[in-house]
Amino acid sequence: MDSKTPDDMLDRLSGLPEPTPGPAFNAAVWQRIDGSPRDRRKWFDDLVPALGWRAAPACLALVVGTAAGSMIVRGHQGDALDVFDPESAYSIVAVVGTETGAR
Repeated sequence: MDSKTPDDMLDRLSGLPEPTPGPAFNAAVWQRIDGSPRDRRKWFDDLVPALGWRAAPACLALVVGTAAGSMIVRGHQGDALDVFDPESAYSIVAVVGTETGAR
């Protein structure tokens, strides 16, 4: 690389003619500007089916989980701090104790 200063390089660059885009570039820009509304919302139309197939299992799991959770909560209307009580059905000690036979 030459030992020119940045000012010399910028002066040389400013003397060069500006590059102009060709007719293909201009045509592509105007085609994009004048595009139909279908072209502008194509990404949305492509996204909806893909999102639907991915969201359907999540919605189903949410509904099943909500139904199961409401059935569990409806069966036990105790204190909110029952999870800390060792005698509670929600206690880790009670769950582990029944599985291992310690209780």
